Amino acid sequence: MQIFEFKKYPALFAVIPLIAGILVSYIIEAKIPFTASLSALLLQSILFIAIIYFISKTSYINTRYYFILFITIFLFGFIRFQFFYNNFDESSIVNYIEDSKDTEVKVYGKLIEHPDIDEGRIKLLIETDSIKYFNKVISVNCNLTASIYKNKFKEFPPQKIGYGDLIELKGNVQKLPHKRNPGEFDYGQYLKLHGIDAMFTSYGFENIKLIEHNEHSFIKQHILFPVKEYSIKTIDSLIGGEEGEFLKGLVLGERSNISKEIKQDFVNAGVSHIIAVSGLNVAYLTIVLMLILQLFPIKYIYKIIIVFLFLIFYMNLTGNVPSIVRATVMASIFLLSQILERKTNSFNVISVAAIIILIIDPRQLFDAGFILSFWAIISIVLIYPKLHKIASGMKFYQKIGNDPYKGRIIKGVIALFLGTLAAQIGTLPITALMFKKISIVSLITNLFAIPLSNAALGLGFALIIFSLFYTPLAVLTANVTMFILHYLLVSFNYFSNFSFSFLETYSIDYLFLVLFYIAVIVLFFIPQMKTAARLIIVVLLILNYFVINDLIHSTDKVRFAYLDVGNSGTCLISTPGNKNVLIGCGASSVKYTSAERNIIPYLKLQGINKIDVLLITSLSKNEFRNLEFLVKNFQVSRIYIPSYYRSVFNAEHKIFKDCEMKFIENSFVIKNDMMRLFVFHEPAVTTGKSMFVNVQYGNESFIFSDAVEVYDDNYYQTITPRDVTILKAPGAGSFNNISAESLLMTNPKYIVISSLDKKKKRLNSDIFVSSLRSLGYNVIETGDKGAIIFDTDGERTEIVDW
Repeated sequence: MQIFEFKKYPALFAVIPLIAGILVSYIIEAKIPFTASLSALLLQSILFIAIIYFISKTSYINTRYYFILFITIFLFGFIRFQFFYNNFDESSIVNYIEDSKDTEVKVYGKLIEHPDIDEGRIKLLIETDSIKYFNKVISVNCNLTASIYKNKFKEFPPQKIGYGDLIELKGNVQKLPHKRNPGEFDYGQYLKLHGIDAMFTSYGFENIKLIEHNEHSFIKQHILFPVKEYSIKTIDSLIGGEEGEFLKGLVLGERSNISKEIKQDFVNAGVSHIIAVSGLNVAYLTIVLMLILQLFPIKYIYKIIIVFLFLIFYMNLTGNVPSIVRATVMASIFLLSQILERKTNSFNVISVAAIIILIIDPRQLFDAGFILSFWAIISIVLIYPKLHKIASGMKFYQKIGNDPYKGRIIKGVIALFLGTLAAQIGTLPITALMFKKISIVSLITNLFAIPLSNAALGLGFALIIFSLFYTPLAVLTANVTMFILHYLLVSFNYFSNFSFSFLETYSIDYLFLVLFYIAVIVLFFIPQMKTAARLIIVVLLILNYFVINDLIHSTDKVRFAYLDVGNSGTCLISTPGNKNVLIGCGASSVKYTSAERNIIPYLKLQGINKIDVLLITSLSKNEFRNLEFLVKNFQVSRIYIPSYYRSVFNAEHKIFKDCEMKFIENSFVIKNDMMRLFVFHEPAVTTGKSMFVNVQYGNESFIFSDAVEVYDDNYYQTITPRDVTILKAPGAGSFNNISAESLLMTNPKYIVISSLDKKKKRLNSDIFVSSLRSLGYNVIETGDKGAIIFDTDGERTEIVDW
């Protein structure tokens, strides 16, 4: 039997080159002008239609025609992705961001999503029309995400605005953020792949001005919006609380008000998929509608059309989220096959759904939901029959069949377990790579989560319908639904709090993904191979992974990683002997903790489970909050800090009881093989609040002058070598903290400065940077580049491209 039978799987034949074209286009980042992309797309479409027409009219097709068709589809995917992702549209707002940097501008546009409003912030998604800056109004075309924060010193209620309204915003436009550190979620890339070109920030709700209320289409104005608002109001009044928010997530995909703690419980318990409006909702709706329509004497084709129209309605009701669009496309293909009386093929249905979605928006190929949902379905189609065959051959399974009622229930549970297992096997390495975490308890939790959430979903639809006709029945349905939802929430919390409920997978890489799928193929898809031989191959693959991984990561160099954690500089020094020194612990705010978001994830990504030495050169209130989080959630052996802060740590001694605290009175040296850490602390010179660090490895020298408040230049000259390799300037750089004479004396090869957002301080930083660059210094900013990483062997230091 051939692996690919093209006539049997035509959609599969088409989706492979389409995906390949999109991937190649993404990887090579070709820059094709907008008009050229549009012209090429039209030509490709004409050629594609011509080839398909020719093939349909020809009885014998030469292989070369399939090859031409393959290349045509590949080029279509390549150019289609460029059209959405990398095209150069002269009217894009991206072309004006640098010119308007730090300048207050006015943006005019239309709301293309309902505002996300909470007490302190309004979040908007806008299709821009024009921008006004420097008294010039310029037509621009892009999608922009805007965050307008409440002005704490001015009471101004937000204007009532909604989807489709034309508005004016006053504030600052920013380019999409870069990836800050290795292994972190790339938010800027995420926004770009979802069609957003820039960001906008403003402080004060008075900076939102309504220009014109837009009249929506009849369907949206009088059907979609009222139905959604009524459904939300009904759920809030009859259920409410966390259970109500859970149900709104199930039925309508409204998850914005589900608490962070409950979302984390869902993730740790491996059941986050049940609050994503997806195939489950569509399948439920299709089945219920078909059952209801069986009561009416109408032709089967009309029933199919009615179900299809309801699915389109539900897709729009839930906001056209990608997961529901994918499920609707798949269901529509299945319904169409019923009309045409064609036997459906799983691979063709999946492939056609993927083709339609990728033609509409090829950026969906890189969406986590797209990847996981399609891969889960493929895994169930391919792996579930193999698992079921294995289970069917077991004696206990065969004995179950003797009991017609109990056996059916047990077999149903086993089928659910095997289906979940098949999906988990197929998606495990992808989940591990994307989310750095896999749930261990998900096989158990899904056994009750899936059927009970199915029941809650059906009851949710029912109580909304019953509330229209008979309130007592709606109340009864709501009580039953609330009981189920409450039980699920309590259960998820219980399972998520097990110490073994999930496994962090920061060490998983693409090598693991490749070897994992080779192992799956060996275990399930080579029937002629004996079981013992399969197991031996899998064991060898596992051993090879560890050997290759060790070879890849083995090094005789010291790494200096200057992490992007905001204005508070942090550098991780890792030695060949697996000793790790952290200089600075980052800062935090009420809503953001760099230890949680940046430092600890980077440490885990590097396979580091302990900080041997933590040097705190100085400490502010925000840095202390960050230090607390770091010590509570990561092993730190020893902390060095100026004795000036001793009283603070005495008050918080319980938090640091597992750390060896060293309160520094005078300068000292830490030795580790070829590396020397010279820590200078002279209270008479630095006011006692800060320390100065000079790390020497071989002939290379690395200076950390962060936050040293007062320098005596003569003293500075006595403690610093000439021709240093890297100077970490204080904060984001300023001549107020380090003198020009000191810089000239050290003559650093590189100067590293941290990122900064505050305008006034950034002005000083910009002056500092431009002055040094004019003198020929190599200044690198974490705010522009993200983390800056160097490797050194003691003789030569090189920048690592991550």
